[in-house]
Amino acid sequence: VGSTITLYLVWFVLFTAWMLIIGIDMPRSDRIGPDGQQIVPTYDTVFHSLMRGGLYIITGSTFFGRNKAISVDHMNANNFYLGDLFVYLGAHAFLSILATVLLGYLCFHSKAMHGFLLSAVTAVVVYRGALRYTYYTTEMYSKTLRKQFAHLLEEDG
Repeated sequence: VGSTITLYLVWFVLFTAWMLIIGIDMPRSDRIGPDGQQIVPTYDTVFHSLMRGGLYIITGSTFFGRNKAISVDHMNANNFYLGDLFVYLGAHAFLSILATVLLGYLCFHSKAMHGFLLSAVTAVVVYRGALRYTYYTTEMYSKTLRKQFAHLLEEDG
């Protein structure tokens, strides 16, 4: 467990530095480039995705006394406070280390639990992979086709 936690902490420090330097601003919709033009966001992070899903409202009201209207404005612009990032990172670190210790203990002492967890993780990975594959083969492909043939669709419609 010690080596796993050490490896996690190395990742955690590097990820935190990356988020503070680059990642926190990547999906923000109000960024202006050096040429004065608005930068179109092209990348997203798990942090931003979770915050847009409503977690930002919860962390804002719970930890910072922020009202819902301000949180919704920030969510729409993907412009989040660093305090919310630190709450997210703290919860991530705590829960990751807790899970590593608890699951490691359970797997070490029970082959049945180890087999169950391996099966559960495999099922989740297959399910999420199927969802991603379905997205690639249907929604993304359809969007690309509509974009490529937009001029033909406009003529017909």
